[in-house]
Amino acid sequence: MNILLRLLVVLMMGSAYAQSNLPACQGSDTTMWSNCTGTKTFPNGAKYVGEFKDGKFHGQGTETFASGNKYVGEWRDGSYNGQGTFFFLANNKFRGDKFVGEWKNGKRNGLSL
Repeated sequence: MNILLRLLVVLMMGSAYAQSNLPACQGSDTTMWSNCTGTKTFPNGAKYVGEFKDGKFHGQGTETFASGNKYVGEWRDGSYNGQGTFFFLANNKFRGDKFVGEWKNGKRNGLSL
C-alpha cells in the first residue's frame, strides 16, 4: 500500500507541473517570477514546484516538506486555495493519512474525501 501511495504522489506531482501552459520562470530572484512555472527550494529542505504569480505560489503546484509531507493542488497568493491533497508521509501518528478536498486561505475548508 505504501508503494502505491508513493507512486500516486509522484504521478500527481508530475501531473500538476506538466499541465501548465506557462513558460519557465527566468532568473534566480523568485520574488520577480510572475506568470511562469518554476522550482523554489528552501534552506530547510522544503521544495515547491509549480506556477508563480507576482513572486508567490499561484495556480497549480506541489510543496514537499523536509519532513516528507506533501501538498499537491491549487494555490492563490502563496496559500493553499481551491482543490488539493495534503499527504501525511512523515513519521508521526498521521503517517499514511491524507486530506483531499477544498482549501481556503491555507486552511482546510469543508469535507475531506
